[in-house]
Amino acid sequence: MSILNHIVVILFICRELMDIKDINIALLEKCNFLLMVFDNHDQLSYLSDGWSELNITTKNMPTIESLYACCTTQSKTLLQQQILALKSQHNELDQFDIELTFATDYSIKLNCCLHNVDQNQHQYMVLVFNQHFSQVSSVIKNNELQTIIENAGEVLKVGYWQLDCNSNQLFWTDEIYTIHGVAPSRYSPQLDTAINFYHADDKPKIASAVENALLTGQEWSCIKLRVVDDDQQERTVISSGNVSRNKNGEITKLYGIFQDITGSEKIALERDFLVTALKETTVGMVIADKNKHVIWVNGSFEKMTGYSLFEVEGKKLGSILQGENTDLKTIAKLKTHLKKGLPISTRILNYTKSGEPYWNELAISPIYRDGKIAYYFAVQNDVSKEINIEHKLIALNTSLEQRIQARTQELFTLNKELEKQANVDPLTGCLNRRTLYRFLTDELLKTQDENTYISLLMLDIDHFKAINDNYGHEAGDKGLKELANILHGLTRKNDAVFRLGGEEFLIIMPNTNKAEAKQAAERIKNAVNEHKVYYRNKNISFTVSIGLLTHDGTISLQSSLKYVDDYLYEAKTKGRNRIVD
Repeated sequence: MSILNHIVVILFICRELMDIKDINIALLEKCNFLLMVFDNHDQLSYLSDGWSELNITTKNMPTIESLYACCTTQSKTLLQQQILALKSQHNELDQFDIELTFATDYSIKLNCCLHNVDQNQHQYMVLVFNQHFSQVSSVIKNNELQTIIENAGEVLKVGYWQLDCNSNQLFWTDEIYTIHGVAPSRYSPQLDTAINFYHADDKPKIASAVENALLTGQEWSCIKLRVVDDDQQERTVISSGNVSRNKNGEITKLYGIFQDITGSEKIALERDFLVTALKETTVGMVIADKNKHVIWVNGSFEKMTGYSLFEVEGKKLGSILQGENTDLKTIAKLKTHLKKGLPISTRILNYTKSGEPYWNELAISPIYRDGKIAYYFAVQNDVSKEINIEHKLIALNTSLEQRIQARTQELFTLNKELEKQANVDPLTGCLNRRTLYRFLTDELLKTQDENTYISLLMLDIDHFKAINDNYGHEAGDKGLKELANILHGLTRKNDAVFRLGGEEFLIIMPNTNKAEAKQAAERIKNAVNEHKVYYRNKNISFTVSIGLLTHDGTISLQSSLKYVDDYLYEAKTKGRNRIVD
């Protein structure tokens, strides 16, 4: 018996102990299964939370006929036969595969199992689905330097992609999905379909670059392209690509980056300049992981030591560069500081690959992420000539120490600024999705501990697309910024305002009951109604729709976001410019 059959048996055994919802929460959500329950009139009684990721809700799946409508012709016939057999036999049937196709032209294959359940003198038909697909997540996990690139990508709008030439499997990081305006759950990247995202005039450029790379191994750099998403919104990106070969010289992988430079060409150029400066500086630079294993070195390090990146990658530099005359006290000092997570600068006698000793002016700084050391950044400088000139020793030492300390402080300050940028929406100054889940999780736990209430307000601008179409995106951006100012002005210090994306915002209000939250929502709605956005001698008015949810912290994070989103959807469908709770 498969795990799916086991789950259905568990459902049957537990029917006297808990209702259908409790069974789903306790068992199925842990197992990545999708659940539908229909009553004996073929009306939908329950839909598990996982269907929301496929944009399936109780609103668009009210009956068994709605499920049939999503099936392919062959799958519909099979499902009808299986349901008819279940109703006539009243026992468990074998699993079978069906394919569902949605209005968005998105299809998915599912494995299905049916079972009858008698509950409180009522009969239900339980459909349990198992997903056949999974996300590619481990393609580049062995490359720690790529992890740094992915983390920076969220700030710099840079995404990494990789094509396995043998399996033809294409991998995208999250930032590339964002650039193309699609969600990982709704689109599986393929080489032949990905080209459809590009402007008609740009398709030949990227197609030619990929073809040349696959045939000849020719790399490409900084090709400017226009990406058009489902909403016909156009973004400007730059693309670079290269190939990997096996020991026989055969091309095995195609990889590269995309960077969203929409309205940010200057920033992109500055970033390229900084990256080039990092590589070309005469100072040796090293990046190591949290275990002090080398991830990357620049060209100056290779020239200074004689060791290439290939020779030191994955190793600890101490065991390679230190020799018989290296001062043991200095080594102990280094280890002590690094163990405590402290930056350090010192001079140490090292040895090149050929065995030549040199004095190394060394500065190491830990790079923190979420309060823990994620990487180490080291700056190395060969000061042998200065050390051998006695009368310049004191002056040189003082100068170098000051410079290294300044560099260390700059790196520390830059790290803090990058961390801030990673958590804040650059347009509106609101918090972004990166911090939402951590913040909401903490507040839900605190609400339970303090036996109080938490309220969520989800809102978006009504007919925002019309503002962009009629007045331009600059006007739309100005409207978003002024709305953010209104929200910050009408919320309390302990409230948190998030921009979820586009024109959608979320306000989390700890220690706030429903009446208080509704008053706050009314103030926001009225303030927006009275506000005018002045743009190019025109006053632009807009309204907002608001969904409101208040609970005692016992509702899960995902469910909280789903319920308040449903209320927002209801407010939009009922005519907009209103509050629904």
